Amino acid sequence: MAGQLKVGGNIIASHSGVEGAGEVTLQNATLDSGVVFPAGHIVQSVFNPTLSTDITATSGDTEKVVASATGQITITSGNGVLLIVQAIFQTNPSTTSHGQCRLLEGLTTSGTELTSGQFGDRSNSFTFATPTLVAYDSSPADTTPDYCLTLARNHSGTGSVQMLDLKAFFMFEVQQ
Repeated sequence: MAGQLKVGGNIIASHSGVEGAGEVTLQNATLDSGVVFPAGHIVQSVFNPTLSTDITATSGDTEKVVASATGQITITSGNGVLLIVQAIFQTNPSTTSHGQCRLLEGLTTSGTELTSGQFGDRSNSFTFATPTLVAYDSSPADTTPDYCLTLARNHSGTGSVQMLDLKAFFMFEVQQ
């Protein structure tokens, strides 16, 4: 049965079709902060937050933080964070060209690893890579979690590795 729900003369919902079937349309409605979304629903997104970046090359066995997002998303306690990061890296070979990048919760190379990627080849030439790292932090340390992207040589025959550009850094709060 078709009908409308009015409050103060405003239609806030209408139903089309027969009882038990049809479609309900909300109108003139604002969702309040107490609304609970189903698990897996993206609650908010932060695209290219304010980041601290370091594009200088790293050599030797040292892993280096090349980008960090400090307190750039505030989530509801109990929710998770989906991260998508894409950067352009370069390897400078001695005999090979191998690098590794990691996405961590925390701001140091000893943070909790969420995901990692390797790039390069066995040639004695510069290589460029644009890995996309996707990770889900199901239990962030607090409601303003910090994240960092690290870079390291992945072979002793690689002279150095460098982040040339950070193309994208997405953070999504996900209802759990």
